[in-house]
Amino acid sequence: MRNVMILNGLYTKEQLESIKNSVAQKKEPWYGAYCALLDDIEEKLRIKPVADVDFNIPGAYIDGEGHVRNKEHLCHLGLTAHACALAYAVSHEERYCRKAEELLCRWFDTNVSVSGHDGALSMSYLGTSLLLAAEILQHCGRETEYLTKAESWVRRVFLPAANSIRDGKNNWGDWGLLASVMCYRLLGDVENIKICAGLLKKHIEETISADGSMPRETARGNRGIWYTYFALAPMTAACTVVYNSIGTDLLCRTESTGKSVKKALDYLLYHYQDPDKWEFCAEKQDMLPFVRYWPYNLFEAMWDRYGDNRYFEFASGNRPIGNTCHHDAWSYTTLTVLSEK
Repeated sequence: MRNVMILNGLYTKEQLESIKNSVAQKKEPWYGAYCALLDDIEEKLRIKPVADVDFNIPGAYIDGEGHVRNKEHLCHLGLTAHACALAYAVSHEERYCRKAEELLCRWFDTNVSVSGHDGALSMSYLGTSLLLAAEILQHCGRETEYLTKAESWVRRVFLPAANSIRDGKNNWGDWGLLASVMCYRLLGDVENIKICAGLLKKHIEETISADGSMPRETARGNRGIWYTYFALAPMTAACTVVYNSIGTDLLCRTESTGKSVKKALDYLLYHYQDPDKWEFCAEKQDMLPFVRYWPYNLFEAMWDRYGDNRYFEFASGNRPIGNTCHHDAWSYTTLTVLSEK
């Protein structure tokens, strides 16, 4: 019998129960989002899952094709496990639980290392899907062999990779911190979650300017808006895990300098809505909104947290919002919001 405290993380037990009840009553937007989730699962299950012994990811700007190709196995397996775990939380149908556990065990039994220029970063933004699936199953009272294997894999592989980049000064640090705090949540390690909270507070102060811009991301040429999103998605998710697990609220904190996560979100929203006013690059911005995915996932999740109607108006027209098929910080947000409008 495990003697580890089950902490809330990106999800809470109460949140999952509320979603289950809303779907059972066929309330919108939850019921429609749940039906879309089931369709997504059926599509994902057509592809045979594969786990990698060595998760070797070359740099995206060094070997772009190899970078994308080598991430495919974890991307598919992890996102499928996350989706199946959510379906189980809502329906309590054993087939979804068994599939999620099978996928988790396959990865945990197989993967022993992370390598390559972008290995630690890619693991940090895709390995989160595995821990989100495990978290949901824990909240549903499922503590079978997948969990023992998860703890072992986290200690041997995932946590060292995450901690190797969590001090990064750009989006690498955001993803490393999210992955790190999620690992410690799984392990029930409150003291290390507190350390992560301190590092996250420092990171917010160092990476967000007083006007809400994020200089290390705005400097990324014609993808500056995208990279700002790619930093804020894990930053806000990490803040949420910290808040749900130990009660420290970094999302609603404003520094004496005026810096805050909320100001960065407002800055990003403004420029997504009017990218021509992006002053950091004369080129047309690339990788702008992708229908039903990013950045709508981020703003739907943050509407649920801040209650800012601008976020709702921006995101809600793209419901039901699924997963990005690229990274896993805020997936299936229409299904998992608690606010009703």
